[in-house]
Amino acid sequence: MGMQYHSKFKLFIGRVYNKPQLYSQSGFFYRDLLLEQGKVSRALRQAEYAYKISRQADGGIGMSMLDIALDQLTHGWAFYCRNNFTEAAFWLDQAIQSFYESRRQDDLPLGLLARAALYRDTQNPDHDFNRARQDLQDVYDIAEPSGMRLHLIDYHLEMAKLLLAEKEFAPQSFSSDTRLILQKHVASAVKLIEETGYNRRLPELQKLHDKLDTLRT
Repeated sequence: MGMQYHSKFKLFIGRVYNKPQLYSQSGFFYRDLLLEQGKVSRALRQAEYAYKISRQADGGIGMSMLDIALDQLTHGWAFYCRNNFTEAAFWLDQAIQSFYESRRQDDLPLGLLARAALYRDTQNPDHDFNRARQDLQDVYDIAEPSGMRLHLIDYHLEMAKLLLAEKEFAPQSFSSDTRLILQKHVASAVKLIEETGYNRRLPELQKLHDKLDTLRT
Protein backbone atom coordinates (compact mmCIF):
# COMPACT_ATOMS: atom_id res chain seq x y z
CA MET A 1 0.00 0.00 0.00
CA GLY A 2 2.79 2.43 0.94
CA MET A 3 4.76 1.69 -2.23
CA GLN A 4 1.63 2.09 -4.36
CA TYR A 5 0.93 5.49 -2.80
CA HIS A 6 4.50 6.66 -3.29
CA SER A 7 4.52 5.49 -6.93
CA LYS A 8 1.38 7.52 -7.67
CA PHE A 9 2.74 10.55 -5.82
CA LYS A 10 6.03 10.24 -7.65
CA LEU A 11 4.20 10.29 -10.99
CA PHE A 12 2.21 13.35 -9.90
CA ILE A 13 5.36 15.24 -8.92
CA GLY A 14 6.96 14.35 -12.24
CA ARG A 15 4.02 15.77 -14.14
CA VAL A 16 3.92 18.98 -12.13
CA TYR A 17 7.64 19.79 -12.19
CA ASN A 18 8.64 17.71 -15.22
CA LYS A 19 11.05 15.79 -12.99
CA PRO A 20 11.30 11.97 -13.05
CA GLN A 21 12.09 11.48 -9.35
CA LEU A 22 10.96 12.74 -5.98
CA TYR A 23 12.85 15.43 -4.13
CA SER A 24 12.30 17.82 -1.21
CA GLN A 25 10.81 16.43 2.02
CA SER A 26 8.44 14.02 0.26
CA GLY A 27 11.46 12.58 -1.51
CA PHE A 28 13.24 12.07 1.79
CA PHE A 29 10.38 10.03 3.23
CA TYR A 30 10.28 7.91 0.08
CA ARG A 31 14.05 7.30 0.22
CA ASP A 32 13.75 6.43 3.90
CA LEU A 33 11.25 3.75 2.91
CA LEU A 34 13.63 2.46 0.25
CA LEU A 35 16.47 2.20 2.78
CA GLU A 36 14.22 0.33 5.20
CA GLN A 37 13.48 -2.15 2.40
CA GLY A 38 17.21 -2.60 1.70
CA LYS A 39 17.09 -0.77 -1.65
CA VAL A 40 20.22 1.20 -0.86
CA SER A 41 21.47 1.84 -4.40
CA ARG A 42 18.09 3.12 -5.51
CA ALA A 43 17.82 5.41 -2.49
CA LEU A 44 21.32 6.77 -3.11
CA ARG A 45 20.61 7.47 -6.78
CA GLN A 46 17.50 9.40 -5.84
CA ALA A 47 19.37 11.27 -3.11
CA GLU A 48 22.05 12.33 -5.60
CA TYR A 49 19.35 13.60 -7.97
CA ALA A 50 17.50 15.44 -5.20
CA TYR A 51 20.68 16.97 -3.79
CA LYS A 52 21.53 18.45 -7.16
CA ILE A 53 18.09 20.06 -7.35
CA SER A 54 18.23 21.32 -3.76
CA ARG A 55 21.57 23.05 -4.28
CA GLN A 56 20.55 24.63 -7.57
CA ALA A 57 17.08 25.76 -6.45
CA ASP A 58 18.38 28.54 -4.17
CA GLY A 59 15.01 28.88 -2.46
CA GLY A 60 13.00 28.28 -5.62
CA ILE A 61 10.06 25.85 -5.92
CA GLY A 62 9.78 25.80 -2.14
CA MET A 63 13.28 24.38 -1.57
CA SER A 64 15.24 25.27 1.57
CA MET A 65 18.31 24.42 3.62
CA LEU A 66 16.18 21.74 5.28
CA ASP A 67 15.84 19.97 1.92
CA ILE A 68 19.63 20.01 1.52
CA ALA A 69 20.02 18.59 5.04
CA LEU A 70 17.60 15.75 4.31
CA ASP A 71 19.38 14.91 1.04
CA GLN A 72 22.70 14.82 2.86
CA LEU A 73 21.17 12.65 5.56
CA THR A 74 20.04 10.07 3.00
CA HIS A 75 23.59 10.01 1.60
CA GLY A 76 24.92 9.37 5.10
CA TRP A 77 22.49 6.56 5.85
CA ALA A 78 23.09 4.94 2.45
CA PHE A 79 26.86 4.88 2.87
CA TYR A 80 26.43 3.60 6.43
CA CYS A 81 24.27 0.75 5.11
CA ARG A 82 27.16 -0.09 2.78
CA ASN A 83 29.65 -0.03 5.69
CA ASN A 84 31.45 2.88 4.05
CA PHE A 85 31.97 4.58 7.38
CA THR A 86 34.24 7.37 6.13
CA GLU A 87 31.73 8.59 3.56
CA ALA A 88 28.90 8.14 6.03
CA ALA A 89 30.66 10.33 8.61
CA PHE A 90 31.31 13.04 6.00
CA TRP A 91 27.70 13.22 4.86
CA LEU A 92 26.21 13.01 8.35
CA ASP A 93 28.45 15.85 9.55
CA GLN A 94 27.30 17.88 6.54
CA ALA A 95 23.66 17.06 7.25
CA ILE A 96 23.86 18.09 10.90
CA GLN A 97 25.51 21.38 9.96
CA SER A 98 22.75 22.02 7.42
CA PHE A 99 20.08 21.20 10.00
CA TYR A 100 21.62 23.82 12.29
CA GLU A 101 21.68 26.35 9.46
CA SER A 102 18.06 25.60 8.61
CA ARG A 103 17.09 26.48 12.22
CA ARG A 104 14.71 23.54 12.22
CA GLN A 105 15.46 22.14 15.65
CA ASP A 106 12.57 19.68 15.38
CA ASP A 107 14.35 17.91 12.49
CA LEU A 108 17.89 18.11 13.91
CA PRO A 109 17.47 14.87 15.95
CA LEU A 110 17.23 12.93 12.66
CA GLY A 111 20.84 13.76 11.92
CA LEU A 112 22.06 13.34 15.49
CA LEU A 113 20.44 9.91 15.80
CA ALA A 114 22.04 8.75 12.55
CA ARG A 115 25.49 9.92 13.60
CA ALA A 116 25.08 8.33 17.02
CA ALA A 117 24.35 5.01 15.30
CA LEU A 118 27.48 5.41 13.18
CA TYR A 119 29.75 6.06 16.16
CA ARG A 120 28.07 3.38 18.25
CA ASP A 121 28.78 0.71 15.64
CA THR A 122 31.88 -1.27 16.65
CA GLN A 123 32.40 -2.34 13.01
CA ASN A 124 33.29 1.27 12.36
CA PRO A 125 37.09 1.56 12.85
CA ASP A 126 36.51 5.09 14.16
CA HIS A 127 33.69 4.15 16.51
CA ASP A 128 33.47 6.50 19.46
CA PHE A 129 31.03 5.76 22.27
CA ASN A 130 31.55 9.20 23.84
CA ARG A 131 30.59 10.98 20.61
CA ALA A 132 27.56 8.73 20.22
CA ARG A 133 26.50 9.48 23.79
CA GLN A 134 26.89 13.24 23.27
CA ASP A 135 24.75 13.18 20.13
CA LEU A 136 22.09 11.21 21.98
CA GLN A 137 22.19 13.63 24.89
CA ASP A 138 21.60 16.45 22.40
CA VAL A 139 18.62 14.53 21.00
CA TYR A 140 17.16 14.16 24.48
CA ASP A 141 17.74 17.83 25.32
CA ILE A 142 15.77 18.82 22.21
CA ALA A 143 13.04 16.20 22.28
CA GLU A 144 12.14 15.82 25.95
CA PRO A 145 11.17 19.44 26.78
CA SER A 146 9.26 19.74 23.49
CA GLY A 147 7.36 16.48 23.86
CA MET A 148 8.73 15.03 20.61
CA ARG A 149 7.74 11.48 21.47
CA LEU A 150 8.80 9.82 18.21
CA HIS A 151 12.30 11.24 18.59
CA LEU A 152 12.27 10.10 22.21
CA ILE A 153 11.43 6.55 21.11
CA ASP A 154 14.44 6.57 18.79
CA TYR A 155 16.56 8.09 21.57
CA HIS A 156 15.70 5.29 24.01
CA LEU A 157 16.22 2.58 21.39
CA GLU A 158 19.59 3.99 20.35
CA MET A 159 20.71 4.43 23.97
CA ALA A 160 19.90 0.77 24.59
CA LYS A 161 21.92 -0.21 21.52
CA LEU A 162 24.81 1.95 22.70
CA LEU A 163 24.85 0.28 26.13
CA LEU A 164 24.84 -3.15 24.48
CA ALA A 165 27.68 -2.13 22.17
CA GLU A 166 29.71 -0.94 25.15
CA LYS A 167 29.06 -4.26 26.86
CA GLU A 168 30.22 -6.25 23.82
CA PHE A 169 33.33 -4.09 23.48
CA ALA A 170 34.23 -4.13 27.18
CA PRO A 171 32.22 -6.82 29.03
CA GLN A 172 34.02 -6.18 32.32
CA SER A 173 32.56 -2.65 32.48
CA PHE A 174 28.94 -3.84 32.28
CA SER A 175 27.65 -3.56 35.84
CA SER A 176 24.28 -4.34 37.39
CA ASP A 177 23.55 -0.60 37.41
CA THR A 178 24.22 -0.43 33.67
CA ARG A 179 21.89 -3.38 33.12
CA LEU A 180 19.17 -1.54 35.03
CA ILE A 181 19.67 1.60 32.92
CA LEU A 182 19.46 -0.52 29.76
CA GLN A 183 16.20 -2.09 30.94
CA LYS A 184 14.76 1.35 31.71
CA HIS A 185 15.53 2.61 28.22
CA VAL A 186 13.81 -0.41 26.67
CA ALA A 187 10.82 -0.01 28.99
CA SER A 188 10.55 3.67 28.10
CA ALA A 189 10.60 2.81 24.40
CA VAL A 190 7.85 0.21 24.94
CA LYS A 191 5.66 2.71 26.79
CA LEU A 192 6.06 5.42 24.16
CA ILE A 193 5.45 3.03 21.27
CA GLU A 194 2.23 1.88 22.91
CA GLU A 195 1.14 5.49 23.49
CA THR A 196 1.98 6.72 19.98
CA GLY A 197 1.31 3.62 17.88
CA TYR A 198 4.79 3.98 16.37
CA ASN A 199 4.78 0.32 15.37
CA ARG A 200 7.47 0.85 12.76
CA ARG A 201 9.98 0.46 15.58
CA LEU A 202 8.59 -2.86 16.85
CA PRO A 203 11.17 -5.01 14.98
CA GLU A 204 14.02 -3.05 16.60
CA LEU A 205 12.32 -3.34 19.95
CA GLN A 206 11.96 -7.12 19.55
CA LYS A 207 15.68 -7.47 18.82
CA LEU A 208 16.48 -5.56 22.00
CA HIS A 209 14.13 -7.77 23.99
CA ASP A 210 15.88 -10.84 22.58
CA LYS A 211 19.27 -9.48 23.64
CA LEU A 212 17.94 -8.67 27.10
CA ASP A 213 16.70 -12.25 27.42
CA THR A 214 20.20 -13.44 26.50
CA LEU A 215 21.68 -11.28 29.26
CA ARG A 216 19.38 -12.88 31.83
CA THR A 217 20.53 -16.43 30.97
